[in-house]
Amino acid sequence: MNMSSDMEQVTERVKVFYENNPYPGLGDKLMFRGVRLESAHMEKSGKILYPGCGTGHGVVSMAVARPDLQYYGLDLSEPSLDIARQLAKKHGVVVEFKQGDYMKPLPWPFRFQYLSLQGTLHHAADPSAALINLVNHLEQDGLIFINLYGQKYHRRRF
Repeated sequence: MNMSSDMEQVTERVKVFYENNPYPGLGDKLMFRGVRLESAHMEKSGKILYPGCGTGHGVVSMAVARPDLQYYGLDLSEPSLDIARQLAKKHGVVVEFKQGDYMKPLPWPFRFQYLSLQGTLHHAADPSAALINLVNHLEQDGLIFINLYGQKYHRRRF
């Protein structure tokens, strides 16, 4: 088996898992703690992408708090994106959601001022390659926010 098909298998397993287990659900609260931390560093308006946005709680939270930005979400899981679209509608915000893999070229023809990866990069088959791909879609003076789960978090959960 070659490296490419190994990575595709990892991506497919992540996709299937989140298609069967979208999280968090539509009724769960928005996530404003992270929004405050990120927003403090966002001095420019512009486009912000949430790669691996899942059910949209992060991007919708930011859209509620910062209506001066343009919002985009990308995720492997269409069931998660269905919840994300409902969540955006419920909170009266505009977010363009698309299904896709951020290990591949992004489906938008422009660069982003901000990228926000919230608990997703470690799911990529090759996190380094994913990050390189994403940075190539970032404005030259753009910012990237990355939240990774640490060992302490996983001990708490499992």
